[in-house]
Amino acid sequence: MKVALLGDSVFDNRSYVKFDQEDVEHVLKASGVDCELYAVDGAVISSIKYQLDEMKKELENISSIFLSVGGNNGLSALHLIFQNLSTEDFFNSFQKQLDNLYSEIYRITKSRNIPVHVLNVYYPCFDFAGARMLEQIRNPQYRNTIIQNADKLNGIIKETAKKYSFGLIDINSAFDNPQYYANEIEPSYEGSKLLTRLIGEVL
Repeated sequence: MKVALLGDSVFDNRSYVKFDQEDVEHVLKASGVDCELYAVDGAVISSIKYQLDEMKKELENISSIFLSVGGNNGLSALHLIFQNLSTEDFFNSFQKQLDNLYSEIYRITKSRNIPVHVLNVYYPCFDFAGARMLEQIRNPQYRNTIIQNADKLNGIIKETAKKYSFGLIDINSAFDNPQYYANEIEPSYEGSKLLTRLIGEVL
């Protein structure tokens, strides 16, 4: 039986770790966890349905599901913040999309009693010392607003997960050191190992 990894680059971080290091999928497998990677770098909530379609072909072999999504949607809120625009419509849309997605996952997994665990989103690494993907996040005037909006996203994720009795993994609290980041927003090899430990604790 396999663990299914759905979502975005939190799991599909192959492009961000160094060439001689391993991504989440391979670190998990090296730890003895048989997993199938359906996650795709850059995925947003609306694109998870395509991953679900692929997963359903192997559903009889899936023992549990881990989902990381929302961070790329959150980047849209960042751009609104940088332009001093309202995020109200964004959060309303985020909540509706997330509820629709969780409802579909619940429908798929309920009859098979497949446990589902969702990850929240973590803060960007404001003081990352390497290349700059999002130069604006280094501006102190944005930091509190970014944190507040990430907390709001995580509040929505938490409440929606509770609604469908999905487990919640708080990676935001866990990603508390720059070593876990390959850049401002992507998991490094150390981040891969951290995520493997968090998943292992659930399993």
